[in-house]
Amino acid sequence: MTYSKVQFIAYRIYTGPGHNPDRYVGLSDEAADVRQRVKLMTEALNAAGARSEVDRRSDVLKVFIAPEFYFRSMYGGYTDMKYFDGEGAGRDLNSILGGLANAVKDERWKDWLFVFGTPVVVAGPFISPDTSNPDLSRKIAVLNTALVQKGRYFDENERTSKAVAVVKEYKSGEDFGDCPSSEYLRQKAA
Repeated sequence: MTYSKVQFIAYRIYTGPGHNPDRYVGLSDEAADVRQRVKLMTEALNAAGARSEVDRRSDVLKVFIAPEFYFRSMYGGYTDMKYFDGEGAGRDLNSILGGLANAVKDERWKDWLFVFGTPVVVAGPFISPDTSNPDLSRKIAVLNTALVQKGRYFDENERTSKAVAVVKEYKSGEDFGDCPSSEYLRQKAA
Protein backbone atom coordinates (compact mmCIF):
# COMPACT_ATOMS: atom_id res chain seq x y z
CA MET A 1 0.00 0.00 0.00
CA THR A 2 1.23 3.46 -0.88
CA TYR A 3 0.29 6.25 1.49
CA SER A 4 0.01 9.90 0.48
CA LYS A 5 -0.35 11.28 4.02
CA VAL A 6 0.54 10.44 7.60
CA GLN A 7 -1.57 11.18 10.66
CA PHE A 8 0.04 10.92 14.10
CA ILE A 9 -2.01 9.90 17.12
CA ALA A 10 -0.30 10.21 20.52
CA TYR A 11 -1.06 8.28 23.68
CA ARG A 12 -0.29 10.75 26.45
CA ILE A 13 0.29 9.12 29.82
CA TYR A 14 2.79 9.82 32.60
CA THR A 15 5.52 7.16 32.85
CA GLY A 16 7.74 8.57 35.61
CA PRO A 17 7.93 7.76 39.33
CA GLY A 18 4.67 7.67 41.27
CA HIS A 19 3.62 9.48 44.42
CA ASN A 20 6.20 7.44 46.31
CA PRO A 21 9.49 8.65 44.80
CA ASP A 22 11.09 5.27 45.55
CA ARG A 23 8.85 3.45 43.05
CA TYR A 24 7.43 3.80 39.58
CA VAL A 25 3.70 3.38 39.17
CA GLY A 26 2.87 -0.28 38.76
CA LEU A 27 1.98 -3.57 40.38
CA SER A 28 4.49 -5.50 42.49
CA ASP A 29 3.69 -8.73 40.60
CA GLU A 30 5.47 -8.27 37.24
CA ALA A 31 3.22 -10.69 35.32
CA ALA A 32 0.11 -8.88 36.56
CA ASP A 33 1.75 -5.53 35.79
CA VAL A 34 2.45 -6.56 32.17
CA ARG A 35 -1.12 -7.85 31.69
CA GLN A 36 -2.58 -4.64 33.12
CA ARG A 37 -0.39 -2.41 30.96
CA VAL A 38 -1.24 -4.41 27.82
CA LYS A 39 -4.92 -4.09 28.75
CA LEU A 40 -4.63 -0.31 29.21
CA MET A 41 -2.68 0.03 25.95
CA THR A 42 -5.34 -1.99 24.13
CA GLU A 43 -8.05 0.29 25.55
CA ALA A 44 -6.04 3.32 24.38
CA LEU A 45 -5.68 1.81 20.88
CA ASN A 46 -9.40 1.16 20.64
CA ALA A 47 -10.22 4.66 21.88
CA ALA A 48 -7.82 6.17 19.34
CA GLY A 49 -9.29 4.06 16.55
CA ALA A 50 -12.81 5.25 17.42
CA ARG A 51 -12.01 8.98 17.46
CA SER A 52 -13.81 11.07 14.87
CA GLU A 53 -10.59 13.00 14.14
CA VAL A 54 -8.94 9.90 12.66
CA ASP A 55 -8.81 10.08 8.87
CA ARG A 56 -10.38 6.82 7.66
CA ARG A 57 -9.09 7.05 4.08
CA SER A 58 -6.85 4.16 3.06
CA ASP A 59 -4.16 6.45 1.61
CA VAL A 60 -3.52 7.91 5.09
CA LEU A 61 -1.13 6.00 7.36
CA LYS A 62 -2.24 6.39 10.95
CA VAL A 63 0.74 6.27 13.35
CA PHE A 64 -0.13 5.57 16.99
CA ILE A 65 2.71 6.47 19.36
CA ALA A 66 2.92 5.59 23.06
CA PRO A 67 5.56 7.13 25.34
CA GLU A 68 8.98 5.82 26.17
CA PHE A 69 9.05 3.74 29.36
CA TYR A 70 5.37 2.79 29.12
CA PHE A 71 6.32 -0.79 29.99
CA ARG A 72 8.49 -0.79 33.09
CA SER A 73 8.08 -2.44 36.45
CA MET A 74 7.60 -0.50 39.64
CA TYR A 75 11.33 -1.05 40.23
CA GLY A 76 12.37 0.46 36.90
CA GLY A 77 12.62 -2.60 34.65
CA TYR A 78 11.13 -6.05 34.24
CA THR A 79 13.44 -8.77 35.49
CA ASP A 80 12.58 -11.54 33.04
CA MET A 81 12.74 -11.51 29.22
CA LYS A 82 9.58 -13.66 29.07
CA TYR A 83 7.54 -10.54 29.81
CA PHE A 84 9.01 -8.95 26.70
CA ASP A 85 8.55 -11.66 24.09
CA GLY A 86 6.81 -14.55 25.81
CA GLU A 87 7.18 -18.21 25.06
CA GLY A 88 7.44 -18.95 21.35
CA ALA A 89 7.66 -16.17 18.77
CA GLY A 90 6.09 -13.49 20.93
CA ARG A 91 2.55 -14.89 20.79
CA ASP A 92 2.26 -15.50 24.53
CA LEU A 93 -0.74 -13.40 25.54
CA ASN A 94 0.95 -12.72 28.88
CA SER A 95 3.88 -11.02 27.15
CA ILE A 96 4.10 -7.47 25.87
CA LEU A 97 4.62 -8.47 22.22
CA GLY A 98 2.04 -11.25 22.30
CA GLY A 99 -0.68 -9.18 23.89
CA LEU A 100 -0.14 -6.15 21.69
CA ALA A 101 0.18 -8.15 18.46
CA ASN A 102 -3.19 -9.73 19.15
CA ALA A 103 -4.71 -6.29 19.73
CA VAL A 104 -3.87 -5.04 16.21
CA LYS A 105 -4.31 -8.11 13.99
CA ASP A 106 -7.78 -7.25 12.65
CA GLU A 107 -8.73 -5.61 9.34
CA ARG A 108 -9.60 -2.31 11.03
CA TRP A 109 -5.87 -1.74 11.72
CA LYS A 110 -4.59 -2.31 8.16
CA ASP A 111 -3.61 1.34 7.66
CA TRP A 112 -2.06 1.80 11.09
CA LEU A 113 1.51 1.69 12.36
CA PHE A 114 1.98 1.30 16.10
CA VAL A 115 4.91 2.44 18.21
CA PHE A 116 3.99 0.83 21.52
CA GLY A 117 6.38 2.87 23.61
CA THR A 118 9.31 1.09 25.18
CA PRO A 119 9.63 -1.68 27.70
CA VAL A 120 12.59 -1.64 30.04
CA VAL A 121 13.81 -5.20 30.60
CA VAL A 122 16.78 -6.59 32.49
CA ALA A 123 18.35 -9.22 30.23
CA GLY A 124 20.15 -11.82 32.24
CA PRO A 125 19.70 -13.21 35.72
CA PHE A 126 17.91 -10.99 38.20
CA ILE A 127 20.35 -9.56 40.69
CA SER A 128 18.98 -7.86 43.76
CA PRO A 129 20.00 -4.24 44.34
CA ASP A 130 21.92 -5.10 47.51
CA THR A 131 24.49 -7.33 45.80
CA SER A 132 28.11 -6.49 46.51
CA ASN A 133 29.69 -8.84 43.98
CA PRO A 134 31.15 -6.66 41.16
CA ASP A 135 31.56 -9.71 38.87
CA LEU A 136 27.79 -10.03 38.61
CA SER A 137 27.45 -6.65 36.88
CA ARG A 138 28.81 -8.13 33.64
CA LYS A 139 25.92 -10.58 33.51
CA ILE A 140 23.22 -7.94 33.21
CA ALA A 141 22.02 -5.78 30.35
CA VAL A 142 19.21 -3.27 30.63
CA LEU A 143 17.27 -3.03 27.38
CA ASN A 144 15.08 -0.09 26.48
CA THR A 145 13.45 -1.16 23.23
CA ALA A 146 10.92 0.58 20.98
CA LEU A 147 8.27 -1.85 19.72
CA VAL A 148 6.89 -1.13 16.25
CA GLN A 149 4.13 -3.16 14.58
CA LYS A 150 2.18 -2.61 11.37
CA GLY A 151 -1.48 -3.42 11.88
CA ARG A 152 -3.48 -6.26 10.32
CA TYR A 153 -1.87 -9.58 9.61
CA PHE A 154 -3.09 -13.07 8.83
CA ASP A 155 -0.48 -15.34 10.37
CA GLU A 156 2.68 -15.31 12.45
CA ASN A 157 4.99 -15.01 9.43
CA GLU A 158 3.19 -11.91 8.21
CA ARG A 159 3.10 -10.43 11.73
CA THR A 160 6.84 -10.79 12.18
CA SER A 161 7.50 -9.35 8.72
CA LYS A 162 5.58 -6.24 9.83
CA ALA A 163 7.31 -5.82 13.19
CA VAL A 164 10.59 -4.44 14.45
CA ALA A 165 12.13 -3.89 17.87
CA VAL A 166 14.69 -1.10 18.06
CA VAL A 167 17.05 -1.20 21.04
CA LYS A 168 18.02 2.18 22.43
CA GLU A 169 21.74 2.41 21.83
CA TYR A 170 22.70 5.37 24.00
CA LYS A 171 21.26 5.39 27.50
CA SER A 172 21.22 8.56 29.52
CA GLY A 173 20.94 9.29 33.22
CA GLU A 174 17.37 10.37 32.53
CA ASP A 175 16.45 6.84 31.50
CA PHE A 176 15.88 5.89 35.12
CA GLY A 177 15.18 9.32 36.58
CA ASP A 178 15.85 9.86 40.24
CA CYS A 179 14.02 6.76 41.44
CA PRO A 180 16.24 5.32 44.22
CA SER A 181 14.91 1.77 43.80
CA SER A 182 16.24 1.82 40.24
CA GLU A 183 19.79 2.64 41.25
CA TYR A 184 20.89 -0.93 40.59
CA LEU A 185 19.45 -0.79 37.06
CA ARG A 186 21.15 2.55 36.40
CA GLN A 187 24.49 1.11 37.56
CA LYS A 188 24.10 -1.98 35.38
CA ALA A 189 23.24 0.12 32.33
CA ALA A 190 26.36 2.30 32.64
